[in-house]
Amino acid sequence: MRILLTVETYSPLKNGVQIMTEHFCDELIRAGHKVAVLTSNKGIEKCYEIINDVEVHRFDLYTSLTLYRGDRQKYIKHFDKCKHDADLIINVCSENAFTDLVIDQLPYCSAKKVLYFHGMAQFSLSKIPPIGAWNYIQFIKSNLRWRYYYWKIKSKLDHYNGFIHLHKDDPTTLLTAKKENKFNLIIENQVNIKTNQAKILQ
Repeated sequence: MRILLTVETYSPLKNGVQIMTEHFCDELIRAGHKVAVLTSNKGIEKCYEIINDVEVHRFDLYTSLTLYRGDRQKYIKHFDKCKHDADLIINVCSENAFTDLVIDQLPYCSAKKVLYFHGMAQFSLSKIPPIGAWNYIQFIKSNLRWRYYYWKIKSKLDHYNGFIHLHKDDPTTLLTAKKENKFNLIIENQVNIKTNQAKILQ
């Protein structure tokens, strides 16, 4: 199976999403699938390389202070070119440019589509407010933006065949619970990724 995966952070960059996504891709490769990843360069010179048999394509695109920055059109055009060759498209994370800029293209490709959530905004003010006026303004701005974002994205979730969640109590499960004919798979921080792999690829 040819799998196209989008994610903002991938090796050699490091964070929690990268670690889990790379592990996820490694398992797909071991199962005999072909995997291509579209991700951010974030200062990395190589626009293309192969890491553990995964094709990695990098773009000058990233999310900062809730805004999408960089060359949007280059990424969108590349995704448009690749989407027709894929059997399965996996968007890793909401709230980022690599998912949000292409979500409206999903109905126009025959591949199955999966949104792999890594949590979502809680929309509740912290009991301990951020220190400093600038930080507090950014905190309020982010809260309002993502509240509007999830209100707006609800209808676009119909573009997906199913969803992956990190935990049964993740608020993302409430967002997708009423979506009929969609699978909702819990992978508990990937501890049982091998067991659930067949369900994802069905």
